[in-house]
Amino acid sequence: MKDFSPRDLVAGALLIALVVVVAVFVDSDRPVFEDEAMVLAAISAVAPADENCDISYGLNSDELNTDYQLMGGYGVTWGLPHADDTITTVVIKCVVSEDVHGPNWDQWGVRFDLRLRYPLKSGSHAEEINDLIRRDVTAMISQYLINARDRVRSGGGPLTGLPDDSSHRWGELDITGFASFMNDDLYSVGLHSSAHDPTANTSENYLRTLNYDLTTGQQFFLIQLTDNDDREGYPAWSPNGDKIAFTSSRGSRQLGYGDAEIFLMDAAGGNIVQITDNEDDDGYPAWSPDGNKIAFVSDRSGGDEIFVMDADGTNVVDTGQAGIPSSWTR
Repeated sequence: MKDFSPRDLVAGALLIALVVVVAVFVDSDRPVFEDEAMVLAAISAVAPADENCDISYGLNSDELNTDYQLMGGYGVTWGLPHADDTITTVVIKCVVSEDVHGPNWDQWGVRFDLRLRYPLKSGSHAEEINDLIRRDVTAMISQYLINARDRVRSGGGPLTGLPDDSSHRWGELDITGFASFMNDDLYSVGLHSSAHDPTANTSENYLRTLNYDLTTGQQFFLIQLTDNDDREGYPAWSPNGDKIAFTSSRGSRQLGYGDAEIFLMDAAGGNIVQITDNEDDDGYPAWSPDGNKIAFVSDRSGGDEIFVMDADGTNVVDTGQAGIPSSWTR
């Protein structure tokens, strides 16, 4: 029997340790892919997701550090990311391609760059709600891939003769989802996509707002309170729950989109009253804790500053402070 030197024994121990570490890393990826199997199956309609996708995790609050434009989408539609570190964000990045050696590649073969982000909660009804979120993300992916590929094929072979890496063969889908609100009773998630089809200059985007009752785990749908062609958003509930302040361009003095003004309405959507009226933009209303005052942002002084007025729109005071009064603490 051969005798091993101390050096041989150390080397053998290091090799075993290396194998164990590698095995741990390899095995640690499997539950990740299994957890997101529903989403990855939709991607695999083009090419195997487990060979072409990277999955990582972050926090829902990470989305607050990204450069969203509030007036352009987030904030208007379904709020800003909820700062709760118990909500995880799944991040999936993939580049998938149809078979470049397939018989129809030259005619309509395409590739896709997919970037997906969506939240997963913990705690009450987490399993069923996270499953519903994954189903909606899966539906968005499937709908995009079907529409994008059909669009190319309906063109009768518009890609014939183009190089394999031609930009005309590339499509992109970016899904950004995060939880915008959560307390003991309610959980709200927004899923927004930016899409680009191969060979196309314009593509259809998708938007879903998902609301869940945490006492039952069931999804519910919001009631539409306003109905017109103007831009409206930034709702703020009065402390007693009777009124909603919101921003709207309805009835403004200017043409086009018009300037933004602040309105009040009953909680059920009736009795709409305009409480600011000038040629400048007013928005982002926030109630005082006693419900007697409303803070808001206006550029009526030449730059965006915070103003305070009585709840009926009178006695407007410029605080001289910049920023957005998202909450009133005293």
